[in-house]
Amino acid sequence: MLVGGLLPFAAVFIELFFIMKSVWLDQYYYMYGFLAIVFIILLITCVEITIVIIYFTLCSEVRPLRR
Repeated sequence: MLVGGLLPFAAVFIELFFIMKSVWLDQYYYMYGFLAIVFIILLITCVEITIVIIYFTLCSEVRPLRR
């Protein structure tokens, strides 16, 4: 699960780094379109990782013994 959360975190961290850097240096952040695209990529990544983790969880469940 830790590896599954690493990709969305990295996608958000890079974008937030640039936003906070521009705020800290008292500059304007003009790339709101790029921010929207990164947000959409984040949503898609989270959905895909959730599907993969649920798939692996369901595949790894032990079936009960039949008598």
